[in-house]
Amino acid sequence: GMPLREAIRTPFFAMVTVGFALLLLTQVGGLSHLFPLATEGVSSAAAATAVSTVAFASIVGRFAGAWMLGHVSLMKFTIGIAILQAVAIALLAFASSFILLEAGAVLFGATVGNVLILAPLVLVSAFGIRDYPSIYAANQLLTTLGIAAGPVLIGLLRDATSGYTAPLLISSGASLIAAVALVLARSPETSK
Repeated sequence: GMPLREAIRTPFFAMVTVGFALLLLTQVGGLSHLFPLATEGVSSAAAATAVSTVAFASIVGRFAGAWMLGHVSLMKFTIGIAILQAVAIALLAFASSFILLEAGAVLFGATVGNVLILAPLVLVSAFGIRDYPSIYAANQLLTTLGIAAGPVLIGLLRDATSGYTAPLLISSGASLIAAVALVLARSPETSK
């Protein structure tokens, strides 16, 4: 494996960290605002169902993701999950009916289950196990900023725009930027 000092200086580490920080910003922000979003857009009963749907889809999504990783490269799968999260959040932005809300919740849930497990897999596959605990800790130190900022940013944007459509579309765009960052991440060996 690669030593910590060398790993954190690679463009790969930077792009993967930015990508996952944005994915987690939009994911945790979306999760924390899902119930009020669904209550405003549809009803409180639909909101409760959507929260349960996200949880269930997260479990199913992890099993489906594990199966897919046997057939698709890790980075392609990760980029696909980032794009799927952007689509899911965009659907939730326009969820004014139970059907749209549930469709968004299913897709969003599928990404929730996978984003959490992909960062460690991407890092260990790129840098090996030599300094993996330290490399992962450095990544998590930075991506935690995204986790903490997501609910606050979406809340501030919601208050500024008096609704969830614009904040969630911005959030969807951030997930697409995360996908681009992951596309631009070259393997550590070729990015020196």
